[in-house]
Amino acid sequence: MIKKVLLTIFLSAVIIADLCSITVSADWKQISETEYEYYKSDSTKCSNGLFKIDGVTYQFDENGICLGAYSGWTRQKNDHTKLKYYKNGFQVEDWVKINGKFYYFSNYFTGEVTNEIKKIFNVEASYVNNDLIIKFDIENLTNKPILLGDFKLEKLTNNEWGLLTLSNSYRKHGDDVMGLLGKAKIPSQINISKMYDGLEQGIYRIVDGDVNNYGVASDAFQISLDDNGQYIIDML
Repeated sequence: MIKKVLLTIFLSAVIIADLCSITVSADWKQISETEYEYYKSDSTKCSNGLFKIDGVTYQFDENGICLGAYSGWTRQKNDHTKLKYYKNGFQVEDWVKINGKFYYFSNYFTGEVTNEIKKIFNVEASYVNNDLIIKFDIENLTNKPILLGDFKLEKLTNNEWGLLTLSNSYRKHGDDVMGLLGKAKIPSQINISKMYDGLEQGIYRIVDGDVNNYGVASDAFQISLDDNGQYIIDML
């Protein structure tokens, strides 16, 4: 009877040990101060390629060292004409700026390449109910959808453009960002008096979005004050 009990305990221990050996959690492993490896749930190590982990695509070298979140082109394995582009580990869609040119993606690269995707021009200023209003036109230069409406001011300081800090009381409205389909030009305006607490004299420009990645900037203009303390805009 005792032998039977011992045999049962032994077999149970073998089963538990076996289950533990085949149940391995996928996880990161730090192997130096700056180097990491990743082991999949089957205990194999990611190496020599791209691997999607928790929604982020990482690149690993032939030794299994993680090179970081992937940015760059990839080709579909069964159709090399279908190109994807990743930025900081995520597949991009819509417009993206790559080496100074804009590419349009809708799941895969769709083929339209351009140096500019939008343009701001015809900048004018006027006062309405004591608020400084800047009016301008913005144009979609492509045949694809683009987002418009994230309008702000940048000021030139020490030969560098920098965004102005919005007033704490300023609140965006739902129509500040809009979709624009096809090739079109629309009039727009921003209320400078509500957006900013006050402007110093200097050189400014209107921007729509992140200029370095997907946005656009107007030509520069000079803002100065007249004898009555009102702003004057002169295009440069």
